[in-house]
Amino acid sequence: MLPQAVRYVLERLEDAGFAAYAVGGCVRDTLLGRTPGDWDVTTAARPEQMLALFDGYAIPTGLKHGTVTVRAGEMHIEVTTGRIRRFSPTGWRRISAAVT
Repeated sequence: MLPQAVRYVLERLEDAGFAAYAVGGCVRDTLLGRTPGDWDVTTAARPEQMLALFDGYAIPTGLKHGTVTVRAGEMHIEVTTGRIRRFSPTGWRRISAAVT
C-alpha cells in the first residue's frame, strides 16, 4: 500500500521518536484505489530536526511553513511539522507548529 520510500521516511521519523503520518491527497487516492501522484507526511519533528535526520537528503523547501522535502529513492516526499488550529470568530488560526 505504501511505497518503500514513504515507509522509509515514516519509519525513520518514528524510530527517532517523532509521530509521523501520511496525509492529504495520497491518502484519499489510496482509499479510492488510485495511484497517488505524490506523497505528503506530517510529523511532530521540527524542520531543523528533519534536516538533521535526513542530512544530505533533505531540501529546506518551505521552512517558514515547517516543510522539508526528503529525497528517498526516486521520490520527493514533502514532510511538514503538524499544526494545531483553533477556530475563532474571525476564522481559523494556527496556534502551534507542533503536533501534540
